[in-house]
Amino acid sequence: MVRLAGPRLLRRFGVERRVRTVLHALTCENCGMLGEMTLKFDRHDLAAARQIRGLNLHDDWPTTARDLADIDDCAEGKIEDVCNLYSNTTASDAMRQLFQIDASNDRLGNAEPRPAIFPKKPAPVVRLDEDGNRELIEMSWGFLTPNFSKKTGKPILPQAWNNARDDKLQKSGLWSASFRERRCLIPASSFNETKGRQPATDYWFALSADRPADRPPFAIAGLWRREQKELRAQSTHELTHTMVTTEANELVRPIHARGRMPVILDPSDYETWLTGTPDQALALLRPYPAAGMRIVLQGVGVKADPILDDT
Repeated sequence: MVRLAGPRLLRRFGVERRVRTVLHALTCENCGMLGEMTLKFDRHDLAAARQIRGLNLHDDWPTTARDLADIDDCAEGKIEDVCNLYSNTTASDAMRQLFQIDASNDRLGNAEPRPAIFPKKPAPVVRLDEDGNRELIEMSWGFLTPNFSKKTGKPILPQAWNNARDDKLQKSGLWSASFRERRCLIPASSFNETKGRQPATDYWFALSADRPADRPPFAIAGLWRREQKELRAQSTHELTHTMVTTEANELVRPIHARGRMPVILDPSDYETWLTGTPDQALALLRPYPAAGMRIVLQGVGVKADPILDDT
């Protein structure tokens, strides 16, 4: 961990002091995607640190030059593709049965199947309510963080951080409190990863089943939180969730550029993930066995996994 902002820190990004540069496709391994950003920085001028353009500053990212050393855990300049798309086509009553939720704690109503769930979009989540009972509720996907225009520096629509690395859950201020206090289950039918570029090929992964059209429901390990009012001005949901990722198994690894996949929990581990200690929860973060999964769809531009009838 670099303790003081200075030449050593700046050389990590390939620049020297008092130099303006452009960092393309800088992606935070801890938080997710940042995209292209322009960095103008003078370590002797604290105000200059506020001239960062297009950098998604989450709650614990520094905004002064003195604190830029804390970027060491987040901005490593490494590119990592992440899971940005999944589906949940399971009926509400089936979700209640799978996750052992009383009908009185089902807040979804007559929820429609969701063959494509993108970041910032609503999706069903299982959490514990104030009385410690399981609750099926809708949340938007992705922890929200401030976002700024690269041209004007003015605030624009917030960025959604939809993945949390398993090895960063206790180290990052973005995830640590939620990991300790607000773990949840994310019901899913399949998830999408892409391979290649221009064009990328979409691959949809699901659990093994006897019939090709079947999508056995499963749960992804998740975190949730209540968003600040100013960040959710453009959203109808005050609650957000993010999914935990781990090393990919043998089926997903050839597809995912950085060898990552969502943590799929065994049903016997649901209670431990929701109520166990942080150490007990960490012990559950492992790749799902490849033998229990399959690729159900693939192709260029395949951005949904709809319900099919193969009878």
